[in-house]
Amino acid sequence: MMTMQVNMTKPKIRNPKFNTARRSYFIWGTIALVLGVSVVAFVIVPHWKDDLPMSTERGGSEITDISKLDEPGQMSVSGSNVSIENKEYTSNVQYKNDESQSSTNGELSTDKRIEIMSTVSHDVTSFTQGLTFANGVLYESTGLYSQSKVRRLDITTGEVLSSINIPNQYFGEGLAYYPKNNTLIQLTWKRRTVLLYDADSLQQVNEIQFQTGRNEGWGITYYPIMDVFIVSDGSNNLYFWDVVLMQEISRVSVTWQDGSPRDYLNELEYDPATGLILSNVWYEDYIVAIDPTSGVIQKKLDLEFVWLKKDRPKGADVLNGISVTNEPGVFLITGKKWPKMYFVKLG
Repeated sequence: MMTMQVNMTKPKIRNPKFNTARRSYFIWGTIALVLGVSVVAFVIVPHWKDDLPMSTERGGSEITDISKLDEPGQMSVSGSNVSIENKEYTSNVQYKNDESQSSTNGELSTDKRIEIMSTVSHDVTSFTQGLTFANGVLYESTGLYSQSKVRRLDITTGEVLSSINIPNQYFGEGLAYYPKNNTLIQLTWKRRTVLLYDADSLQQVNEIQFQTGRNEGWGITYYPIMDVFIVSDGSNNLYFWDVVLMQEISRVSVTWQDGSPRDYLNELEYDPATGLILSNVWYEDYIVAIDPTSGVIQKKLDLEFVWLKKDRPKGADVLNGISVTNEPGVFLITGKKWPKMYFVKLG
């Protein structure tokens, strides 16, 4: 006799209202996800740099190195490690950027009429903080704790002529030359200390305490018109210092032509041809030319094309370092741990 088994399980009946609600949740969830991604892409990411603490600058973009800055040890690099590519910096133009474009900074236009005249080699271990030129010699100040140096370089080759390590507790910053007593003046970052050296021997001859609005040292240049040093501390202020006491005489706030402040002013250099102060700006590939009397920026010099960020290997850091040369109108620029220094004719 055949036995038939019958499945008495009650069939599941789907609730159409439940399915509709689930589809609604899915749709609204997708919309929320798209909106969230848009906020990150178009609002947060473009302004991430503005939210970085000011102190990150001194370690550059290598933020992971910050935790290592207090580790002991010296780093010594001899001139034999510096390769020589060009013997003369008066060679033919390698690249010329003669465009000019409008800017959103008030009525100021970006001046792109810049020529690269030639290049010389640069020690890639040099975390360049300041350059200055005097008596036919290029001087360089480098940073990082336990690695900071002052160097004399051959300006035509980049070869290191002599070098000293500064005490480990100091993080080297900007460098200026004072012609009246043949002295180099080096800022330190957070120790509020100026170190003074004989420009020929690099022997330290003095140290003086200083103050700024942020109590940090970033850039310095000698301003012969007033016989003062002009100093930056990462803010939008330029401080005018007595050349003997290293104390503030006055200050000026730096602004774009529409009156908005330009902070993160870094390495400085006086341009004798125009009377303006040239300044690097932290994490920017341009230099601003500042009227030292009013603080108003007169030019924005675009140097992005010199070495595109996308072409820089890991370890090569931001544009930093400006110096006059013995050829009027030609300046030497480089960056932190860059392999080259560039002789450029600014527009």
